[in-house]
Amino acid sequence: MKKGDILAKDTTLEIGEIVYHGCSSIEQANNYMNSSFLSEYKILPQYEVKTDPLNPNLLAIFLLSPVIKHEEATINWVMDNEVAVSNKTTGFCSILDMNEDSNKSWKVIFEALPTYQSSVADLTDEELRQSIENLRSQRKPLADKVRKIREVTTPKVDKSDPIAVALANLPADKKEALMRKLGMI
Repeated sequence: MKKGDILAKDTTLEIGEIVYHGCSSIEQANNYMNSSFLSEYKILPQYEVKTDPLNPNLLAIFLLSPVIKHEEATINWVMDNEVAVSNKTTGFCSILDMNEDSNKSWKVIFEALPTYQSSVADLTDEELRQSIENLRSQRKPLADKVRKIREVTTPKVDKSDPIAVALANLPADKKEALMRKLGMI
């Protein structure tokens, strides 16, 4: 199993199996079968409401016909014996421990293309280091960017302003004195 594989599992509920314990009334049992059971199993089988064997004061729902539930899931990741899956029918995600008997019924029905991670999963540490070094040696070095040197530009003098033209032609010390007299500094 690897990321992207699609798994399938069929669950069979046999005749006489109890699907709901502790009903307080026949209406509650019918509501459960018409809503929750129907939405989960996509079928409404024949059933019978009788006394619950676990609690004689309440009712239970017994199946009179077998029901098969088909589930499909996509593998998100695999680590050791744990598999994270997204269930296509319910939309929920879960982690399955493939060592448990209840999860061994999941079978791969569609194999995804191998990804890089699954292709190196069987490599030893030395082989993995060597393959990384090989990839690094194949890299092209990036060319250094040419840095542009910024030039400090002096602001251009507005030719229509007589004060700006007069100040531009004066030496620095006289320019400062004139600007003080004019209140510009």
